[in-house]
Amino acid sequence: MEAHECETYDTECMHMFRTSVNIYILSSLYLLVSRWPVSEAVPIQRRKEPGISRGSKNDLMLPSESGVVISRTTPEHEVFMKVLFPTPINKNLHLEPVSFIRRGTLTSKYNYLLYIRPDGSVGGTSNDKSKYVKLEFHSVDHGHLMILGVATNRYLSITDDGHLIGQDQPSLNSVLKEEYLPNLYQSFKSYKYQKKNWYVGIKRNGKPKKAQDTDEGQKAVQFLIRYDDGT
Repeated sequence: MEAHECETYDTECMHMFRTSVNIYILSSLYLLVSRWPVSEAVPIQRRKEPGISRGSKNDLMLPSESGVVISRTTPEHEVFMKVLFPTPINKNLHLEPVSFIRRGTLTSKYNYLLYIRPDGSVGGTSNDKSKYVKLEFHSVDHGHLMILGVATNRYLSITDDGHLIGQDQPSLNSVLKEEYLPNLYQSFKSYKYQKKNWYVGIKRNGKPKKAQDTDEGQKAVQFLIRYDDGT
């Protein structure tokens, strides 16, 4: 083998070696990032003051009226992360619009106010003075939210067997997909069971409707949110 051929061969070997090293380093970094705890991702819920206020990514967290604070270490945040990141973590999350909390009530098309009681029971009442009809709407992502009873700190949830209850801890059963209807009403579909078309529903008699019996467009699944700020 001539001298210039040996030099070319050595150069090619060195290039292949450097390429292999770079691939190994990048692979190691990817594995390290992919194993980083979800709880260390940037917070997804911030606000400066109660109501509809939106904050910047540097805002400090303040408690909601219910006392719930949504930060990177809370169970609610962990649930939202499962919704937002079924695939690897989006490192640009802090560039997205922040989520927020609003307070108000939820009125069914049968004119019942949805309540969440301390024992976890959910239903409709015509008593607008009841403290159990006061709700907080914790929104995140695009059209996803959780509904929390202010007086009970329980999350409106659709269980795996289709019952409407108030859970003391948030879960994917508590995540609802908000749908806007042509008649200005809204419906709340189960995020976990959206393929089954399970909705939050209150029947004509004010009793909760089992999710398996609900469907899009039913009167029982139509609600109006009335926010405390009048919007």
